[in-house]
Amino acid sequence: MKLLRTPERTAAARDDVYVGRARVHTTPCYDFLVSLRALFNPRTYDGTRAWASATRASLSPALLERGAFFFQHHDTSLGSGAIRLVAGLREGAEPAALIRKVRAADPRTLALLMLDTGETPPEALATFEAAMNGSVSAAELNRAFSGATADWSRRCRRVLGDPAQAQAELLQLLEEYLAVVFAAEVTHVAAATAAGAERASELLGVLPTVTAIEQLTGGYTLSAELQLRRITLAPSAFIYPFMASRVDERTSEALIVFGVKSDTLLKFDRLPIDPDLVRAVKALGDPGRLKVLRLLGQGPTSGLDLVALLGLSPPTVHHHLHQLRAAGLVRQERTKGGMRYTIRPDSARALLDALERTILGEHSRAQLSPRPTATSRSTRSKGG
Repeated sequence: MKLLRTPERTAAARDDVYVGRARVHTTPCYDFLVSLRALFNPRTYDGTRAWASATRASLSPALLERGAFFFQHHDTSLGSGAIRLVAGLREGAEPAALIRKVRAADPRTLALLMLDTGETPPEALATFEAAMNGSVSAAELNRAFSGATADWSRRCRRVLGDPAQAQAELLQLLEEYLAVVFAAEVTHVAAATAAGAERASELLGVLPTVTAIEQLTGGYTLSAELQLRRITLAPSAFIYPFMASRVDERTSEALIVFGVKSDTLLKFDRLPIDPDLVRAVKALGDPGRLKVLRLLGQGPTSGLDLVALLGLSPPTVHHHLHQLRAAGLVRQERTKGGMRYTIRPDSARALLDALERTILGEHSRAQLSPRPTATSRSTRSKGG
């Protein structure tokens, strides 16, 4: 675990409100959990889709059932909540250490971690905690699930109904998955995460913390108004090109898992062109996402405002924003009031340049369509 800041810093970095509060934490335990997300959300994690297909064929029906329950739905998957426990492990801790920590956790505390997606309102979390104590009405619990999908609500209610049983089932899943699959994957991600940690250290040494985070995540950052006392940055190969964050305003701590490219995992992507470009083009191939970009082009907008303006469900808008951020087109800032989104103009221009190079090769638009001369403009204006 590396505590960061070098003495030599730029003038901008000297104004960093989070100076000395960021650390880089490297352990395969992050990929241990994230790889389960990739395994059970292959349409989202297209870079490891072939790996997921081959791996699923080797899993028992019981593991597949438990894995789907805990890790379907990408960023809102229940099992992802255990990632908060990883931040308390030592540098380089093996997955077995995480399993021991899950086993030692209080079932109700673990349940709350599962139900906190990173954007779950504090009021809803308080209701969930009260529900496990038997001190909340059915109507109050229903209000806490307002806006959530029926499937996610069903899974959450199952955890709330028997936290100890949910803990036992998660442990069974993690133990079998480690033995059957992930033990062989640890060495494959080590080089990529080590390189990611080194890059994070370098950026944090010369840039303000929020700027370094934005570069590492491709558009996510933290507002100074959060007044965080500790920020943990963790590299993950399986999460690429996405990221995950958990901000606990009660403890003033943030955990950010950022993606790093892995040559071993990218070999499963059979597309012969830049997968980042493919991902960006796919992100734009949806009318809803184009509408999101048009709205964000008018200025910074909150997630709740986008839901109201688009007339779509919160999960749908969240999915659109997730895809656009992964494509590098949207900046996502965590503030005290929730998430705030803006356009990243430089990334949009870079995307257009990449498309031009891919489609036109060495030929520029200027070469294929030379600018009209003064004579030709004059001729056209006369109707010639």
